[in-house]
Amino acid sequence: MCVNPDSKEAGGLSDYEVGVEVSNSIIAATNATGITLTYIFWELACHPEWQDKLREEFKGVETDSVGREGAVWYKDIATLPVLNAVVNEVMRKIPAFPASLPRMPSAGGAVIDGVFVPANVIVSAQCYTLHRHSVTFPSPDSFSPDRWLDTHNGTDTMRDLFVPFSRGLRNCMGQNLALMELKIVTAAVLKRYTVSVGKAMRGDEMEMRDHFVLMPKAGRCELVFESVRKT
Repeated sequence: MCVNPDSKEAGGLSDYEVGVEVSNSIIAATNATGITLTYIFWELACHPEWQDKLREEFKGVETDSVGREGAVWYKDIATLPVLNAVVNEVMRKIPAFPASLPRMPSAGGAVIDGVFVPANVIVSAQCYTLHRHSVTFPSPDSFSPDRWLDTHNGTDTMRDLFVPFSRGLRNCMGQNLALMELKIVTAAVLKRYTVSVGKAMRGDEMEMRDHFVLMPKAGRCELVFESVRKT
């Protein structure tokens, strides 16, 4: 982003254009993180055995008792394998931005994976499609964090096709913050609460609808959170 309020030269942005860029980034970050957290707790409610596995992993994690009951320090959970596997699997199965982002080669064209693509030809790759490559991700429509645990956080091919934050120079600049938020919220909530599906919810209501940012078909997700019973 290049800003020069005193110049009309090419490359400078007006105050309005700067505002649009900033607001897009803020909206994208809040929507994407919120939707991903929604589906993390939905999948955990549908697969309670993974709640148990996460709580077992969290037993050695201290909570911050200074004004933030139940909260955890990111440094203590950043590399926990089960938490990584659950977050990765939700982002693979239900990416917050499932559609493609069109690109065009510059003047003279470009060679992509050995194929020459002329200038001004639109190319793109859908995150949703890449994440459902059945050879790389067997049973791609299933929720299976084990695929990440069994391969020690993914094979080279899995990591190549795993692009929830896009790839390259224009990938998501907020991905590290997003991962921090996803892991801290998941850990803080599950250390204190169990989660189950609300009685009024049907599985088909959580089918994906692409509004550029993903949304559940019903536009809602009803879950029940109850305090964990101390043993």
